[in-house]
Amino acid sequence: MSRRRAQKGATRPGTRSLARWVPEPVVRLNLYSRLQRLESMAEIDAFADELEDRFGLLPPETITLLDLARLKLSAAAAGIVKIGVGPVAIAIEFARVDAHVRARLEKRPDCIRNGNRFVVRIATKPGPERLKAAVELVKASQVSKKAESSDRTQSNKRDPSQRSKASENGPNALADSTRAAARRPRVQRN
Repeated sequence: MSRRRAQKGATRPGTRSLARWVPEPVVRLNLYSRLQRLESMAEIDAFADELEDRFGLLPPETITLLDLARLKLSAAAAGIVKIGVGPVAIAIEFARVDAHVRARLEKRPDCIRNGNRFVVRIATKPGPERLKAAVELVKASQVSKKAESSDRTQSNKRDPSQRSKASENGPNALADSTRAAARRPRVQRN
């Protein structure tokens, strides 16, 4: 058998079972597209429930895909624009690093900082273990509500123009504009 023919027949791990689970390619692509557009954890949970209702018990690959979507949302909420996960380290890159998060990550002996990029040496095996480590690092990178409110109070004391903008546009205007500006991070698997 030629090498080209062997490659043509080869499938990526997990692809075959997903193709069996949702046999229609158009339906499968529409589901992937819908998953990419979900913007909250509640929407992802509702989507998972819908998948289970329509197609039966979720295969492990689908659970992993849903967990990756949750990771992307959590990372975006933490201000992370890029996550790189490999066998010996996890790299996260922030659009803008919060002082509390920076201090928390810099306390870790296994963390190296380069600008807005942090590399944490965590050896992981491919699969669920690696995903779990990435999820835990993203959780550690989230700003606590208490720190966020104290920072907002401090910035309003320093810059009266920010206070007037927030009061003109409503109490949630600043948070809404920050949420709208957040990009979903790219997750790289090595």
